[in-house]
Order: sequence, then C-alpha cells, then structure tokens
Amino acid sequence: MDYSYFYYEGSQTFGPVNLEELIKHITPDTQIWRNELEDWRSAKSVPEVNIALQEQISRMQQVTPPPHASYNNNSATSKTDSRGYVIGNDGKRYSLRLKPNYIFWYIISVIFLIFFLPGGLLNIVTLIFLQKSQHNFEHNNIKKSLEQMDNAKLFFFIALILGVVSRFMFISML
Repeated sequence: MDYSYFYYEGSQTFGPVNLEELIKHITPDTQIWRNELEDWRSAKSVPEVNIALQEQISRMQQVTPPPHASYNNNSATSKTDSRGYVIGNDGKRYSLRLKPNYIFWYIISVIFLIFFLPGGLLNIVTLIFLQKSQHNFEHNNIKKSLEQMDNAKLFFFIALILGVVSRFMFISML
C-alpha cells in the first residue's frame, strides 16, 4: 500500500511525501504520521519506514569511496591500539605520557627571551622547534615530533646558559 507521509522537524510539518522521499529527510527518531496512525510516532516504530531507513543506511555504508589520491597518510587522526598507545606513522607504539608539553616550554622560552636578551634570542629557534614538534605530533609523526622536542629543549638550555652568562658579564661591567 502506498501511503502519503508527513514528518515533523523543528517546529514545522512537512508533507505529504511518499516513502522514498520521506527517508531522504528523516532519522529514525523523527516524528512521522500517515493515514491509519492514531498519533505521531518515531520513524523507527513504523515498520515499513524503519525497514526503508535500514536499507538506506546499509546502502550508504556500502558506498564508501576509497581515499582520494591526494590523501596524506600523515593525517591528524590519531591511531591508538587497545591499550591506549598512539601508533606513529613508523608503526611503533608510543605512550601518551610522551606527548610533549608545548605550553610549558612556550611560556618558559618567552620568559627567558624577555629577561635574558642575548641568550634569549636563541629561544626563537626553540620556539620554531616547538611549533614543528607540535605540528608533527598532531599529524601522528610521533618519532619526528619527539626529536624536534629534544632539539627545542637543547636550544632552550643553551639559550639559558648564554643568557645567564651574558647577564653576569653585563652586571660585572657596571
């Protein structure tokens, strides 16, 4: 039997539409009505509509396109295994505890950039390495991210030593 359906969305009623058109506009929880129904009901509780929705869902799942040729395996989606380890692009597992703490190093680098000017200027390199490290971590290149974080820390401590030494030299000249 071919029914005319109405569906309710937001604060508006739409219809009459046939079943094929109806399933294009509704979800299983959408309120619908047709002849022979006493009151509005959720779409999933009307047998022929529920069946049509399930068929629509299964068709959509079967029509998943392959990745586009421009797809980059370094995507920002984080892959984890069943124990919560992040899987890097190199296939190795990394603990989430190894996630670099960028904000801490950004703040410390900027403070030393301001207060220990000669050595602090070297912290610009630190900030660049921090940015690259964060970018690589977000794109699941964990190994490279950790290497760049180590470089950032190295330049930070070199800048700290140069900054303190230059500060003492400046004070001793006064």
